Amino acid sequence: MHHKLVVLQEIRPNKVYLVKYQNQDKGQFYLKKYLAYQYQNIVEVVKILKGQQLRNIVKIIDVSIENNELLCVVEEACKYNLREIIKLHETTFDTQEILKCLLDIIGGLLELKNLNIFHRDIKPDNIVYDGENYKIIDFETAKKFQDDRTKVQSLDIGTLNYRAPEITQNRAYSSQCDVWSLGCLFYYMLFKQERNHMDQLVIPQNHNYDDQIIKILERMLEKNEKKRITLANLQNDVQQLYNINNNQTQSTRLEQNTINLVSDINKNINEIHNDINTFNNIMTNLIIKEKNEQKIIKLYQFWTKRLGTIFPLKIKERQTIENLLLFQIQEFKQKRIKIDLFASIDQIKDELNCIQDLNDYYDF
Repeated sequence: MHHKLVVLQEIRPNKVYLVKYQNQDKGQFYLKKYLAYQYQNIVEVVKILKGQQLRNIVKIIDVSIENNELLCVVEEACKYNLREIIKLHETTFDTQEILKCLLDIIGGLLELKNLNIFHRDIKPDNIVYDGENYKIIDFETAKKFQDDRTKVQSLDIGTLNYRAPEITQNRAYSSQCDVWSLGCLFYYMLFKQERNHMDQLVIPQNHNYDDQIIKILERMLEKNEKKRITLANLQNDVQQLYNINNNQTQSTRLEQNTINLVSDINKNINEIHNDINTFNNIMTNLIIKEKNEQKIIKLYQFWTKRLGTIFPLKIKERQTIENLLLFQIQEFKQKRIKIDLFASIDQIKDELNCIQDLNDYYDF
């Protein structure tokens, strides 16, 4: 173990650790260990990436080789990967968030391509969210090439369900292999499932996505890499779709959420238990007075968690508050305000424990 680092937690046995630098207040980082037979393929990549300020690539802080192991210290972006995020927040991971995530990953792949690096293992497990941007992590199979094509083949590169046909068929490949893998990831984000038919693209029935989204997916999963959409063209098409979708939904959805919220409160106010009524009034007043965007989100999260735990049968009331939370999240995102959506309930309570009006409501 690197002598400057102190291990705080073992995330994955003998592989990933949460660490901090000894006697330094630099915050927390992740330390990833690669065995000797692995690091020969990635040491050049991580040394290139070390210190780079890339928007959609996890920042590599330090790289060293000790005891026949490659040690890589990276920023603590998020403890959840994209697969876990989608499972935890499936209802809020809507079309606009999917397109935002797709744009960020495209941006990350273009950053790598500009450095002549192929990632070769794009999948949900290798994407994290730092509260503002989605970032690519894990460079175990990444490789630097002199040009945008390689004749080095290996059936073991990447993850099977995300592996491009040209790699599976042991043919020369280019950065287009990452476009295919990203297409498989896009499919997973859209339909919340892996592709089960590897020889053909099967679109689940009864989906609600726009035809343009499906067309982009089809162009990403074109078997012929020469006909497959390029990263640059993909970025342009997705950005246009993101802008259109944002313009169409932003005002109507947020306004309708507000209207529904007011209507639901008025319809259900007489049915709410006195304790809930008092609690709701307190939460409403606290949010109106609060100026800090992060605390506003934490107050809404606290509100919904307590309603769901203490009053599990009051589904309507909880859904009303969840609607307002979604409204607030979208409003902050539109203003490009960085917010943390993945704090645990204990972290939320700790942050709000200075608010005296909530002292009687830490009962869940």
